[in-house]
Amino acid sequence: GGSAGEVFEFAERWRAVAAPSHACSLVDPERVRAELGSGALVEFVADGDALLAVLVTGERVTLRRVGDVRQVKEAIVRLRYALRRQCSATPQPRCDLESVEAAALEVEGLLLRPLLAELGDGPLVVVPVDALHTLPWGALPCLRERPVNVVASAAGWVRARELARARRSGPPAVVAAAGPALAHAHAEVRSVLACHPDGREAPGRTGPVLEALATADVLHLAAHGVFHARSPLVSGITLEDGSLMAYDLLDIPRSPGLVVLSACNSGMSRTPVEGAPLGLPGTFLAKGSACVVAGLVPVRDEGAWALMSMFHELLVAGRPPDAALASAAAKTGETGFVCFGAGDHPLY
Repeated sequence: GGSAGEVFEFAERWRAVAAPSHACSLVDPERVRAELGSGALVEFVADGDALLAVLVTGERVTLRRVGDVRQVKEAIVRLRYALRRQCSATPQPRCDLESVEAAALEVEGLLLRPLLAELGDGPLVVVPVDALHTLPWGALPCLRERPVNVVASAAGWVRARELARARRSGPPAVVAAAGPALAHAHAEVRSVLACHPDGREAPGRTGPVLEALATADVLHLAAHGVFHARSPLVSGITLEDGSLMAYDLLDIPRSPGLVVLSACNSGMSRTPVEGAPLGLPGTFLAKGSACVVAGLVPVRDEGAWALMSMFHELLVAGRPPDAALASAAAKTGETGFVCFGAGDHPLY
């Protein structure tokens, strides 16, 4: 019937039923508007072959048709392919850079161009649907340098913000660990810990890393990432004695407020039912993390080192994780990482 409020309520109720661990209670648009401030939230909904967007801002709630589901899915595949090709080329040829830009502009035109006049220029919260769970949002030209948070539902974002606000005061307890077979993983860990004088390095093994989850406020893992589309809960981070899988996280009693997965494809999820993304970010968020920063595409080892060093410098300078990631990505050109959950609360 074209009612933005009714579509929002339907989408949120469906997501809450599909994944109650991500959204313990329903929220109405007014609560979301109160939380947004100068930002905006876009909740995507698939209606058959049509892709709709419910746009929530401080002024209004509107419903827009933004494109065709199949066209969007194919455009995202082309963008991901262009980013993978760019990553594998050293040095990066101009044609690869141009193909990434062209593919990013195509996705942007299908998804966000109908909304740009109303989006404003503040932080953006995105609730994806279908193939949008595999989109590195920071690669889109209109979102570069803009803080973007990706969540399973609007209610999940409100819950994550509450978790971030409830974090204990004072400097965070930072733990970092490096996995094997990466040229710059240990250098990256040293750079991260140099930003946090009270931080400590944990051995890159599953036992010490699981132990760190019980005490750390910030956990940084620099390692290889593996995503299994057919069995997303066995996706994981490669450590010295095996893989830390999403499955291993199901029984942990707590999770750090901020988890940084400096690993290729560590942010990938499979979503058999909308609102229930299965993979590492969704599992960490369901276990109590407020924010997870993870890679959605292959990233060059030296590029991840540069990005993460700047990201942590900005965190210590008082920038919230979402803004720190957006700024570091713009300065280094590494746009394959995404901020999941609520990353708008400073750690310092």
